[in-house]
Amino acid sequence: MKKETDCYSSWCHAVSMTDKETVLIEFSQRFQRLMNEKGWSKRTREQVGKNLGVSGPAVTYWWNGDRLPTMAQALTIAMTFNCCVEWLLTGRGPMRPMPIENDLLDVSLLPDKEKANFKALIDTRTQQIISEQRGNYMTPNACHN
Repeated sequence: MKKETDCYSSWCHAVSMTDKETVLIEFSQRFQRLMNEKGWSKRTREQVGKNLGVSGPAVTYWWNGDRLPTMAQALTIAMTFNCCVEWLLTGRGPMRPMPIENDLLDVSLLPDKEKANFKALIDTRTQQIISEQRGNYMTPNACHN
């Protein structure tokens, strides 16, 4: 786990200042995209921070492209938004993990209200699991190229 953090830190320090600005801007764009897709862009930064286990200002830094998250924070963001951490931080690789066949549910025949209820239940349970796993550097799904 320390090795992953060291590699991440080395990557952050290895880029030139111009490249660092580009990395920050591009990360910000990906973070904003995820927030918009989840419908969180209208929430306060404090609300989003609470969901991600960070402060409101940290969310503002990411949104504005002022800072990158730590590796632990990036993993939490990736799990919360169901995206690959490599894509989140670098833009490389697939945005979403490859689905596992048993993880797919066909709800196409359910009425919209039931779909919304089902989604809310899954989102709530997902947040509970993420809260339980905070600090664990293992992600549940591997990302495949």
